Amino acid sequence: MPTSTSIDLDLALHVAEGAARAAGAIIRRDYYLPRNTRDKGVNDLVTATDVASEALIVGMLRAVYPAHAINGEESGNHA
Repeated sequence: MPTSTSIDLDLALHVAEGAARAAGAIIRRDYYLPRNTRDKGVNDLVTATDVASEALIVGMLRAVYPAHAINGEESGNHA
């Protein structure tokens, strides 16, 4: 019996795969472009591509699961 915290795992897989593929398209598009980086820590760089691909993933997840918390590597927590 489903509970109030149950989610449709087939839908979750579909959304996650779509987000990963869309972010991958951004990464492939930017692969040969010059990179502007900033230091996040020791040997830990962040590019505009990192930020853009994460923003796309967060947006796609948020569209389907607006009440879920999301923790991003570059942007932190999204309550």
